[in-house]
Amino acid sequence: MTKLRRLKEILGPDIPVTDITHESAEHVRNMLAKIPSNTKQYSHMTAPQKIAATQNEDVARLGTKTRNDHLELYSRVFSYAVMHTNETSIQFDPFQGVRIIKSAKERKKKARKAFSRDQLRAIFSTPLHAKPDTSMPYRYWTPLLALFTGA
Repeated sequence: MTKLRRLKEILGPDIPVTDITHESAEHVRNMLAKIPSNTKQYSHMTAPQKIAATQNEDVARLGTKTRNDHLELYSRVFSYAVMHTNETSIQFDPFQGVRIIKSAKERKKKARKAFSRDQLRAIFSTPLHAKPDTSMPYRYWTPLLALFTGA
């Protein structure tokens, strides 16, 4: 409900659904980037008020994943409306294709580091793999499955 409430607050309570355009969706995307992530102290404010109150402050903003989650929900709602309304109503999903692409810096920060060959040798040269214990086969197979599936 928070995500839908934010959409209503950003676009305005009186905008007809049929008047929401792709430009409106882009505006929503841009406004989501300005909302502070920790809004407990601003809980009595609307999204635009929170943005205005924290405009000149150095506070954390909604993250890329959170903003994409918002936009995905909006797109799903409009897609559903397109499929289930008559032809004179909503004819397209204005949020289709509106996403935030992570920067190379963000992707690199979240990237996992692979084990080196020496680390893999250390893991798989233990007595467990030299002489497998058949009473607990999961202790032998789980690391092998993780290795070959990229886990």
